[in-house]
Amino acid sequence: MFPRDLKLQQRPLTPVTPVPVSYRPRPPIPEDIAKAYYADLNASVNAGIRFGLTYDPTKTAIDVRRLAWSAVNMVVERGDAGWTDAQRLLDLVLGVQDMSYGPRRGYFPWTIGPASNYAKDDNSVEFTTLPLMLLWATYGQQMPAKYAEKFKPALMAAVQAVVNRNVTVSYTNIYLLSTASLLIAGHRLDPKFLSSGLKRINNFVNFAQNFGISEYTSPEYMAVDLGALYGAYHFGPPDATSSVIQALDLLWDHSALNFFPSRGSISGPHARDYEFQLGVARDVFFHRQAFFQTAQFNYGVGNDQSFAFYIKFNDDHPATRFDPLEITVSRAFETKDHGVSAWGIEGRAVMSRAWLDQSVYSIGYRYTYNYVSGGYALGTSSTPESAAQELNVRLELTGCRSVLSVIVERYDRPYGDILIPGADDKLKPTTQRPGVVTVQDRGTAVGLWNMSASAEQDGAKVLATDVLIPLDLDELWIDNVAINLDAPVSVASKIGGTVRFRKGLVCGAVKVLHATGCDSLSTTGVQVAYKPDEGGANPLSSRLVIYHTQTLPKSKNAYIPSPACDARAMLAISVKRCNAVGGISGIGKIMDAAKINRNVFTSAAKQWEVDITVNGMRAEIGWGLALKGGRILWRRANGRNYTEKVADQAVWVGKYYENGSLVGY
Repeated sequence: MFPRDLKLQQRPLTPVTPVPVSYRPRPPIPEDIAKAYYADLNASVNAGIRFGLTYDPTKTAIDVRRLAWSAVNMVVERGDAGWTDAQRLLDLVLGVQDMSYGPRRGYFPWTIGPASNYAKDDNSVEFTTLPLMLLWATYGQQMPAKYAEKFKPALMAAVQAVVNRNVTVSYTNIYLLSTASLLIAGHRLDPKFLSSGLKRINNFVNFAQNFGISEYTSPEYMAVDLGALYGAYHFGPPDATSSVIQALDLLWDHSALNFFPSRGSISGPHARDYEFQLGVARDVFFHRQAFFQTAQFNYGVGNDQSFAFYIKFNDDHPATRFDPLEITVSRAFETKDHGVSAWGIEGRAVMSRAWLDQSVYSIGYRYTYNYVSGGYALGTSSTPESAAQELNVRLELTGCRSVLSVIVERYDRPYGDILIPGADDKLKPTTQRPGVVTVQDRGTAVGLWNMSASAEQDGAKVLATDVLIPLDLDELWIDNVAINLDAPVSVASKIGGTVRFRKGLVCGAVKVLHATGCDSLSTTGVQVAYKPDEGGANPLSSRLVIYHTQTLPKSKNAYIPSPACDARAMLAISVKRCNAVGGISGIGKIMDAAKINRNVFTSAAKQWEVDITVNGMRAEIGWGLALKGGRILWRRANGRNYTEKVADQAVWVGKYYENGSLVGY
């Protein structure tokens, strides 16, 4: 967590390994914040109840897990008075459960309703079993005996399905959902499940300590992870308590280090995020924990979210998870001249690595770097094969609702609001899954993108690398053209072109250093342009788009052969504090001075070697692309090889004076 001796300004700055803080009650939070927090939770619970009371399965398709959570909330809030309505929902849930004596016994479909076609996603068994297990733990003794005779066998089948499925520990959210269900089941349903639950929770702690958190800084799933662990903490066996506490601390430390207070968000790159523009997903969970009432970022709480339930049983509830010093430090970043705190700290660099499941991905580790300062947070990740909802480069700016990020896509609509059919019959936003290798030092980063090995098509229109750009900036320039942010229009750019922007006292720039296209598929070559998309129909973001090709094959589910589509891109990004007047000119000069010392791609060996200097940072990357996804051969910043530890490592960047000299990172 945050170092406890920040006020000792005479200490030289050294890398700081976060000190684990045991999960325990915190000092009372301010009354006004507590009221707002409970109001959100009560609104969430009541919304779930209202939905359940009016749900008509002949008219509306809905996730099965939502019905299960609505039933839980009904009996928790209303007790016996809520049972009749809860039973109606439970009948719907159990009615679609597979109770045949086959390999899918105990499973649930993902959705229920007239248009759902009972979409399949095996994760539904973990997502649905946990609320059913919690209902049994909290209301099983009061459940009518006749209904319990029906409910218990169905619950046993669901828990057994969780055991049989046995997902990998690197599948963080599903693994923790299953772990919580097994621990609670072993304690309150049947002791035969206890050994599996204990094994899994210990396995997760060992894995996270030694191999990192695979679904790193994911606002989409961190609330799910913590919610599952809270369930195990409150309703699981005493034998598991210490391990559950360790798991909670690992997740909270990871989240706190990457917390960006001015947006109330988990900043940095995101392993999985279904909200490409805002990039906050369920970060509302975290900005409530850190007591920040930032109304413009308060999107409400989903009525099916588990943390709205646990508060009813949580004396040392999650609203008190951050201690006073952490709050003070975080708030200091928001104030004092746009982020320079009273201690002279400019920011913190958080570095980590996380293991990937090699049965799914072609490499072992993702490497992440996140620099969190007062006015901005810039984070990057290196992974030669990204996940479908992974955001590898993300910049958050104080005061901007949307984020600046880089997305590779194939539909000429990269905002995540066009949902593409997935293999599991669901609709979900998706990226192109490029390979990405980055080098970052504080507010400056260089990134390489490779799309050649994963250009999968399912009705695609283009192959493009998009830089999503917020529209609520104070200034935006494309090359030498100032953009009217109230009525933006398209502007042609080029390889070598630069985006410059300012928000408050923070200026930044993105430069297209290099790009290649699908020469055999395109007659126009690589094209670069700024697009507000239909004259600003999308009010949050615009984009700088690099078209590698706009003439993809029409065949569905075809792969572009690598020789036919050498689609790669190289971008530089730099962000710094600046003056409101003239500051954007300075960041432009920094990018103009960017120097490519070496940029060589060897076709025979399929090896890409890059050496670039940007804003005083020298980035060196060697990337072998012969295999799908490729291998990172070397990655250096200012001559230093990256040596990320598995556990999160924080480096505090500041102006410390010792013996009359400036000491810093």
